[in-house]
Amino acid sequence: RDGKDAVIFACGLMVEESLKAAELLKNTRISVAEVGRSVGYDNQLHFSRAFRSIFGVPPSEYRNLHYFHTEK
Repeated sequence: RDGKDAVIFACGLMVEESLKAAELLKNTRISVAEVGRSVGYDNQLHFSRAFRSIFGVPPSEYRNLHYFHTEK
């Protein structure tokens, strides 16, 4: 049971990090690498893989689809 709880906990953290990253991608222009670092990933490839596993698209594509443009 402890192993299962640890996996559930780790998955929950991954989802939480990905939600924070998604907000940064939608609302800022900071680089994908910097977004990854802000949620604890030193390696952009690892961040991109983790993000894609949650959202189904890489971070750069997610930004292209969801970035909130404030300029007119």
